[in-house]
Amino acid sequence: MAKRKMTQEEKDSYDAFKKMIDKPEKLKKSDFYPGALIMYAYDAQDKSRAYDGRPLCLVLGRAGKHTLGINFHWMPAKLREKVMDGIMKQNKTNIKQGKKLTVNYQTVKALVRGLGPVVRLYINKRISPKGVIVPSYQYYKAIHLRSEHFIGISASAAWAAALAGHAANKRQKAAAKKQRAIDAKNAQARLDKAKKDKK
Repeated sequence: MAKRKMTQEEKDSYDAFKKMIDKPEKLKKSDFYPGALIMYAYDAQDKSRAYDGRPLCLVLGRAGKHTLGINFHWMPAKLREKVMDGIMKQNKTNIKQGKKLTVNYQTVKALVRGLGPVVRLYINKRISPKGVIVPSYQYYKAIHLRSEHFIGISASAAWAAALAGHAANKRQKAAAKKQRAIDAKNAQARLDKAKKDKK
């Protein structure tokens, strides 16, 4: 199968990051703070399962032997933008005050629910010693990079799974909202009946 051509947006992103990709910098433990966006090579321990050998990871937390993060490569472009928009919206005050983003799993779980293997747990010692630390003002450009390197799954299959999960989550939310409306209506009817019986 022929490799898909890059869109203009993807090409612009690659051009913006080419120097950083060609000359990755040494990664320190302190670089992996919540809200940091880092691209690195990853040597998965369990190679029987599909994984991305070059994650674009938004760090949610790092403790002991592991780093928890959102790997944007597991999402198609439109979903990447939607998730990033949600994160930026949650951080309006921090951005205005020039502070780092406040990001952890609790704050973003509603944004990534249903998106399959988007939230990933990485073994620290299997993360490459060098990588690309994305400046915060370049986050939107970075999420359009065609830098994924999937092993055991194609990018299109990974994105299809994310889209299917996203659609299923939307259906579940709609069903739950409909059920809440029905429950509220029934509760009001019972209340009205109780008031009428008292008269």
